[in-house]
Amino acid sequence: MSSVFAKVVEVKEVRNAENSDNLSLINCLGWWVISSKNSDGSHRYKVGQPVIYIEVDSLLDRKFIEFFFKNSKIAPDSPEKHRVRSIRIRKNLSQGIILDPQEQELLNLYPKLKNARLGDDVADILNIKKWEPPVSSLPRGMQVQNVVKRHPLFKEYTDIDNFRRYSDVLENGEEIVATLKLHGTSCRAAMLERYPINFLEKILKFFKLLPKWEYAIGSRRVQVNRRKDFTGFYGEDVYTKAVLDAGLIDKLEPNVQLFMEIVGKGIQSFNYGFDKHRVFVYDVMKDGIYLDYDDAKKYCQEKEIEMVPELYRGPYSEEVIHKLRNANDHELDKNVPCREGVVFKPIKERNSHQIGRVILKAISDEYYMQKDVTDFH
Repeated sequence: MSSVFAKVVEVKEVRNAENSDNLSLINCLGWWVISSKNSDGSHRYKVGQPVIYIEVDSLLDRKFIEFFFKNSKIAPDSPEKHRVRSIRIRKNLSQGIILDPQEQELLNLYPKLKNARLGDDVADILNIKKWEPPVSSLPRGMQVQNVVKRHPLFKEYTDIDNFRRYSDVLENGEEIVATLKLHGTSCRAAMLERYPINFLEKILKFFKLLPKWEYAIGSRRVQVNRRKDFTGFYGEDVYTKAVLDAGLIDKLEPNVQLFMEIVGKGIQSFNYGFDKHRVFVYDVMKDGIYLDYDDAKKYCQEKEIEMVPELYRGPYSEEVIHKLRNANDHELDKNVPCREGVVFKPIKERNSHQIGRVILKAISDEYYMQKDVTDFH
């Protein structure tokens, strides 16, 4: 359920910024955000004060831009829209935007904020959207469209939230597994019961003449292929080619779906030193249900399918996650500027009333600061 995040939260900590007498560092949900001080040198925000926190990769509109940037030395991307990014000011890392929800000028622009309370989502009030890379910016092989009729059992993968939003979803000491978050493009493949897409196929199915199984291949959101076999020419899209080149079609069992990351040259700005595309599976679903980590790992080992690297297995703590996300000690870290981050979840699958399926990501500080990094899905 990863989405835009603009909520009223409490200030957790306030400190002086380094190398500046006029700036404060404000901690919200574990994120540090730079703020100017009051004219008398005191901090503008106090511990426990409700503030609006807007996360990195939020997209701001013209009205908000005119308000927020009018006295700023930082220029917006354009007068029409601006993507919130991580920045460094005098060596201080700032990740996001904070606002006083009771500031009169802000209330004049957005009167509905008057009723905002701690924990309220104000993204709609401020017309803040989630930034997504434009389709036209994707490499040609990743510019794909859905097949005429998508298979209803071909599931999209769980949207993964940043753990800073929901660090309390996991209990301290709960057994988790953390894997390397690869900077590639998401892909999925499945062997599913044949779904008739027209009247003729419905007739064939009635008389049991329709093939029982079909294969489905797609990107994170788009199903690009559905076929009973893959002989001969199969098109130029990245996803179909990567799945077939990795031999995954022959390793699928009925009603099994694989979720994977494609990495390598031409996919993203991080290629991990691979001239050709490589596929790493990170989750397995059977009969529409995600397998527990050990069962997914067993399936992949038996089928000789490469999984994303496992970095840690043990008790959960925020300290462990912070250490893992900012580390750079795996073999695949050697050929990239920095680690993107980690993905972690309980060893045994479970749900939470807050986010649904419990699985979270933690992004490294260095990755947030990378310039010209591509961010295709």
